[in-house]
Amino acid sequence: MNRTSHEPFSANDAQIAMNPTTRISIDGDSFILAADCDVGDLMERIESASQGESGFVTFASRFETLSVLVTQYTRAVVSVDHPAGAAPSAQGNSFRDWNDDFWGEGLS
Repeated sequence: MNRTSHEPFSANDAQIAMNPTTRISIDGDSFILAADCDVGDLMERIESASQGESGFVTFASRFETLSVLVTQYTRAVVSVDHPAGAAPSAQGNSFRDWNDDFWGEGLS
């Protein structure tokens, strides 16, 4: 169904707008991750593939399933867009959790 500018948003549209959106950008191509994506697991799989022999990492975006060939030269960025006025969550997969290994002992 194509929505015209005068049609109201549905309750589902409002719920989507209120939830954070997690994106992954791989070598400049960005994808919105599926709501049920385990971001920590995906990051670990990408990191693992980048440290050894190159390999495909498969994940689901909001609209498609992708397999990306990851090498030691692949650049991956994970970001979370929070709704206006909403604070980032301190539960799981926080910025601190993502960077513990990079900084050694974690951020203080």
